[in-house]
Amino acid sequence: MPATPVRPPEYRRREPEKEPLYQILAGHPETFLQHTRTSEHRLPLQVEKEMRAYLDCGILAYGFVRARCEDCGASRAVAFSCNKRGFCPSCCGRRMADTAARLLDEVLPALPEHRLPALRSSLLHPRAHVRSKKSVSDRGRVSLES
Repeated sequence: MPATPVRPPEYRRREPEKEPLYQILAGHPETFLQHTRTSEHRLPLQVEKEMRAYLDCGILAYGFVRARCEDCGASRAVAFSCNKRGFCPSCCGRRMADTAARLLDEVLPALPEHRLPALRSSLLHPRAHVRSKKSVSDRGRVSLES
């Protein structure tokens, strides 16, 4: 039986203008920012910049690149992203996936679990406890208690 050719997933443009967070912030951004400027807990300037960049992220009107397939000749407009770290759910998710892939492929060696160096116990498991300072510094072992 011949194998069915695998088609790559079709590109679907992310539509941030349909997301609830975007709708709330885009409706009255200046009113929101003015309210935070007059309250006790003012937003840091970096947060304001990230919020403004999020409102432009993925919107074709704020910039795009036209991508064309060399095989079939189809072309698409791909909107620019903000590439920020703290506000945009799409860019944060992409950064998280890229970081996880890099950790698995390049940083963490392919060793058995008992050979991994001791990591901060809270990163491994919420109930992870280090046996003793001596064992961590001498052998790099971590004990997980359930």
